[in-house]
Amino acid sequence: MKVVSDKDLFVSTAWGANIWLKAGVEAEVGQQMGLRAIELGATHVPAVVEKVVIEPKQDSLVTVLEKLMDEGDPKDFKADGYPKNSVVKSKMGKAYTADEISEAWESVLNS
Repeated sequence: MKVVSDKDLFVSTAWGANIWLKAGVEAEVGQQMGLRAIELGATHVPAVVEKVVIEPKQDSLVTVLEKLMDEGDPKDFKADGYPKNSVVKSKMGKAYTADEISEAWESVLNS
């Protein structure tokens, strides 16, 4: 636990443990020592919990193309059978070159 005192504080326990707390400096101490320090006027410093933001996992280009193939909507494909760049961009949220799409599409077709 973390504790802090507004004045220099000597903390001693019945079992012989001792610590000095310097005024205004947070100290990480064991639970029993922390409780004794609080009894003597120190205050508990609550733990700071960082908020972790987990970004949603974006599907890979190959995964999106596999889904397009499974759905089989003709308007998602060009006359040559390759997926339309605009459809891929709308599904992926970013643009890919025709070569990148062709390479991934070939991977889907050959798997």
